[in-house]
Amino acid sequence: MAEAWSAWSDGKIKSADTLAVKLLKVIPQHEHAWFLRGLCSARLGKHAQAIKQWEHVQHSPDLLPPLTQSKGVSYLSLGQTDLAVQQFQQALLYTPDHAQCHYLLGMATKLQGDLAEAQRSLRRAVLLDPQLAHAQFELGALLLQAGDAQRALNHFKAASPHLPNAPELHNNLGLCYQGLGQTANAVSSYRKAVELQPNYAEAWFNLGMCQGGPDAPEGQHALAKAFELNPELKAALNNA
Repeated sequence: MAEAWSAWSDGKIKSADTLAVKLLKVIPQHEHAWFLRGLCSARLGKHAQAIKQWEHVQHSPDLLPPLTQSKGVSYLSLGQTDLAVQQFQQALLYTPDHAQCHYLLGMATKLQGDLAEAQRSLRRAVLLDPQLAHAQFELGALLLQAGDAQRALNHFKAASPHLPNAPELHNNLGLCYQGLGQTANAVSSYRKAVELQPNYAEAWFNLGMCQGGPDAPEGQHALAKAFELNPELKAALNNA
């Protein structure tokens, strides 16, 4: 089993699974081997298979915290958000201060449409681990959606050192700065977004609107690029 976990730690997923299978041929009810097999299946994108394999894990208390969280991730990947939420809530009964689990619960409740609960879970995640960049980003996105540009900006800035090459982050920074009337910072952020992802139509659109829109030469250039990449954005211009 130690060799199988070592292979898993080294990223050798198929080797880890093969070693777990060998052990199960000798000890069919070895629950740690079944748990590892499920992790391997999940890592390979076979989430339904992983859940079936985890059904063999019934009597190992030490596996309950990671098992429930892992099940939640697989249910989330399968689009079964209600079951995912149940698993993450159960996992937090075992480890209440698990930042990653609070983040996952936030993402699941967001998919359910419960944005208030999603914000609560994501806030808990970043309080427990301020360097959890994806939680900072998602919380910022929810706050931006709610119209709170300043608080959203704070969370995007906290995520920025850990996600320096994420074009979506720079686009959202631009939206925050633009909402706060900081046009120069907004333009700089949008430019960074399209530099990182030249085919990012929405960022080109935002850049163009921030540079004066269709009535300004710089705005015209950026908008033309946006419409070339996504002609449907012309409707957004008409509604602006």
